[in-house]
Amino acid sequence: MGVDYSPVLYVGKQFDDSQEAREFYERFFELSNEDENYIEEDGFAEFCYGLENDLDGVTLNCYSGWGFVLGIDIGAGIHDPERFSELVSDAITKWKSIFKDEAFEIIHTVRVW
Repeated sequence: MGVDYSPVLYVGKQFDDSQEAREFYERFFELSNEDENYIEEDGFAEFCYGLENDLDGVTLNCYSGWGFVLGIDIGAGIHDPERFSELVSDAITKWKSIFKDEAFEIIHTVRVW
């Protein structure tokens, strides 16, 4: 049995766990009953996958459940260095349009799964 690691690069916020991230998300968005059921069955990270507002969420340690990042994934930009600063700027603009004055970070860490 091996442990896999993958880089995480986001504009967003890092939380202790998915519940804390969900509470933050619910300050800005109302969840429907369907959303609630989906989260209960599949988890908040799965719910965040492919949100229409380009937000994404990822659990940082899939073994312990510790750590969760909610934000805009800019990791794909590392493959296009000439557009990277534009991708970061666009992600910051998007974050501000969604969360207004809520602080964000450029999060560069590792996911263990």
